[in-house]
Amino acid sequence: MSSKIYLVFVIISVILFYKGVRKMLTTHKNGIVNKVKLCDFCSNKSRYDGKTNMGFWANMCDNDFSRYGIGLGEGKGKEIVVKDKLNERRFEVSPGTLPNLGSVITVQGLQWVVHSVNRVRNEVTAIPKKRSKQWK
Repeated sequence: MSSKIYLVFVIISVILFYKGVRKMLTTHKNGIVNKVKLCDFCSNKSRYDGKTNMGFWANMCDNDFSRYGIGLGEGKGKEIVVKDKLNERRFEVSPGTLPNLGSVITVQGLQWVVHSVNRVRNEVTAIPKKRSKQWK
């Protein structure tokens, strides 16, 4: 009896884990926000969302990121970009050639910053490079 309960528990755990991983792999916003957030340390405009050397995550301005941030990259931190919905575009890409989040791609002579990747549909969503940094 207890082995059947254990088996059901393992199956449910695997399903929930798979759903979480699938959601994480198919949609992930790379620091894209609708409006500029404030720094958690000094209330200036934040430029980074990252892990601090104290262990927790925070929105940080340039000064506080150099003081408390541990760097940029997966598991460390990301640059905050203000989203411009009017200029957001979705592009299909060939399987196996999906770009990384935050990378710059060129389509028809224009440069775009990738901010989400859908691995199931083989498509990326990007915003124009010239508008990717709207904070000062």
